This record gives sequence, C-alpha cells and structure tokens, in this order.
Amino acid sequence: SHRTIDDLPADRRRQEAMTQHLGDEWLTANDTALLFVPSAMVPIADSPDRNVLINPRHSAAAAVQIARVERFELDIRLLRE
Repeated sequence: SHRTIDDLPADRRRQEAMTQHLGDEWLTANDTALLFVPSAMVPIADSPDRNVLINPRHSAAAAVQIARVERFELDIRLLRE
C-alpha cells in the first residue's frame, strides 16, 4: 500500500502514537523494503524532501544502496523559540 501526506491526519505531528503504530504495521507486514515518510521540516505533499526508512526484516533490504548524498543545512532561525 502507498500512503501520501494527504492520507494522514492534519494534526499527525501531535499524534506520535498513531504514526508509530503505522510504522510498526509497515514493519510487521514486511511487504516492502522501504517506507517513504513526509519530512517534518518540509511537510508539503509531493515534496522531494522526505525520509526513507529501511525495513531490515525485508529480503531486499541488503540490496538497498545510497544513490546520492545531499548536504542539508538547517536554518538556525527555525530553532528559535
């Protein structure tokens, strides 16, 4: 199955238990080696900024390779309270 950011509740950042449960379901189902999740820093649908989780239990996990590495600098202004 494939979920997009639009499939998640708008207040998902406050629902850690719910998002952790979704991740646990994905891990247990063992259907795919990769899970693409929206970036908390750039939570925009169809944004190329996303995190990729690797399922170590999946048979294809050992074949996963890093295609490229991009430098990311967090703007310090985002950390101010």
